[in-house]
Amino acid sequence: MPSRNRLTIALTLSFSIYLVPVLTAHWIGLFGLALSQELFQDREPAWKAADVALALILQSYFLIERDTTPDSSAWGEECGVDGFSLDPVRQGISRGLERRGEAWVRQDNGTQYGILQVPGCAVEPVAIPELPIAPGLQQALPDGSVVYVTMERGVEGQQYWLLKRGSKEPSRLDVPVGQTNGAPLVSEDGGWVAWVTRSPDRESSLRIAPLGGGQPIVFSHPLLQRTTLVLVELDMNRREVVVNRDLSTFAKLRLDGTVGWGPLTPGAIAAQNDTFRYLDGQWAAWDAYVENARYRLGWSTQKGKGQYETPKGRSITSAAMDARGRYVAASTTTSLGIGTIKDTILALRTIDGSEVFRKALPSYARSQVAFIGDVYFAYSDVEGTRSRTHVLRMTD
Repeated sequence: MPSRNRLTIALTLSFSIYLVPVLTAHWIGLFGLALSQELFQDREPAWKAADVALALILQSYFLIERDTTPDSSAWGEECGVDGFSLDPVRQGISRGLERRGEAWVRQDNGTQYGILQVPGCAVEPVAIPELPIAPGLQQALPDGSVVYVTMERGVEGQQYWLLKRGSKEPSRLDVPVGQTNGAPLVSEDGGWVAWVTRSPDRESSLRIAPLGGGQPIVFSHPLLQRTTLVLVELDMNRREVVVNRDLSTFAKLRLDGTVGWGPLTPGAIAAQNDTFRYLDGQWAAWDAYVENARYRLGWSTQKGKGQYETPKGRSITSAAMDARGRYVAASTTTSLGIGTIKDTILALRTIDGSEVFRKALPSYARSQVAFIGDVYFAYSDVEGTRSRTHVLRMTD
């Protein structure tokens, strides 16, 4: 539905240019009426083509903001890997795998996965079983284990699997009775799985079951009720769960009923569970979807607070926060079906919002960005059908 709304708004704005009045010395009319009359008159094709070109130029002028800032970088490339791009798999809001110096990547064929390790840019192959319908990564754990989802022809619903790092045999995650959405959340240590369930009297709770058998924990809390609820991160060593309420507000709940932090809403930014990062009291968030407005990336870290707005006509594909709070980064792409907007990679200092890295990419590259470990920044570039993941060393 959001994509349909976005298309409708884009088309409405696009064609609103034809309502602009055309003024001459003896006549006032609408640009659209004047254009249609010109097109249906017996005129040379070259003149008609010029009229259409003018209309398209005016559309782009009102919907697209030019961005002529040149590429720049204070960081040098440490290493790179050809034929792989960063994968957008969810890793929780604290990005445990990236903080230990690794990130999930996907080969250009779209079916083979691996774990990128820095320094060195070595890729460890991951043996996700091949199926008639390719699996989709659902959740990456801090140790490199992964939850993935599959579908089978003629079989209703989705199936969820946990593949431990180094293993070739996945374990199936059985959906419990009463679950309200099909997406499980595996704990950071890989030993538990949580599902959102609802009782006959409509009370929402979490069913947290140990993998391999054992008595499940059923946890309920007022912050789980009367809301659109998405599980974000589960730490059973600390017995804490992070939830996203109403696709905007975040909170960490302890299983003894106390609140670790939150509820936290990142200002006016329309953040959802996969467009929000939180670590040691620091957070970064960006708009998942907005209408008739520039997309925004906001942050609050130990080094500073700030906000970045994309130029008109762009949306945010991916964003990241440095674990030490020094930098945030974002990749942008076109949000329109007209024009020739290039994708852009940006890294900003959190202290003042100044740029430390900028790179223009081909249109529709839709690159992912990541801070890997304490000293590396990574992004994926696309040229034709081939991609390359670049790893830069941060120097300050």
